[in-house]
Amino acid sequence: MCRFSQPSGQRLKSSRPRFPTNFSALIGKTSSPDVGANWTSNSQAQRLLANPLTHVALSVGILLLDLATGPFLQFPILFVLPVVSAAWFRGIRFAVVLCIVLPIGRLVIAEYEDIATPIIYPVINCVIRVAVLLIIAYLTARTARQNRELNQQVDTLVTICAWSRTVQHNGEWISFEEYLRRRFNIQVSHGISPDELTKLREQTKSTGSRAAG
Repeated sequence: MCRFSQPSGQRLKSSRPRFPTNFSALIGKTSSPDVGANWTSNSQAQRLLANPLTHVALSVGILLLDLATGPFLQFPILFVLPVVSAAWFRGIRFAVVLCIVLPIGRLVIAEYEDIATPIIYPVINCVIRVAVLLIIAYLTARTARQNRELNQQVDTLVTICAWSRTVQHNGEWISFEEYLRRRFNIQVSHGISPDELTKLREQTKSTGSRAAG
C-alpha cells in the first residue's frame, strides 16, 4: 500500500484507517495511564483463556453445577461457553473434545439421577447437543482464523512516501533498508540490475561522445 506523506505543509487525507503496528509504543506515547493498564489486563485475560486448563475447569464447573441442582434445573446451554472460548483461543481440535465430553457428562448425570425416562431419550439429547456444539465450534474457529488472518494483513500494510520513498515505521520515516533491518532483522546489500547497467553504459557512452565532440 502506498500513501502520500505530507509535503510542503499540505495535509492529505487517506480514506483507509491507519492501524498501529506497535502497541507498546502506542501505550508509551499516550497521556492516559488507564490505556496501558487496560492493555496489560487484556493480555493477561488472553493468556488465561489460551490456557487449556481454563476451559477444562469451566467445563467441570458447569457439570458439577448441573449435578448439584438435580433434575429440575439443567445447564446444558452453558456448554456453549467453554466450547466457544476453546474454539477461539485453542483451535477446533480442543473444542471438538469438549463438544463430545460435555454432552456425555450430561448423559452420565442423567443416568445418575435415575429419572424414570427410557435411556433412548437422554441418548438422543446427547447426540443433538454434540451436533449443535460441533457446529458452533466450527463457526467460531473459522471466525477466529479469519480474524487472525485479517490482523496479519493489517499488520503488513506499509506507508511509503511517494516523494522520498522512505517508510513510516513507529512514527519515524526511515529508508526501506532500515525498515527491513528493524522489523525483520534483514541485512541488505546493494547491487545493480542488468537493465540499469545497460542504461548506465549507454549514458556513459553518450556522455563520452559529447565530450569528445
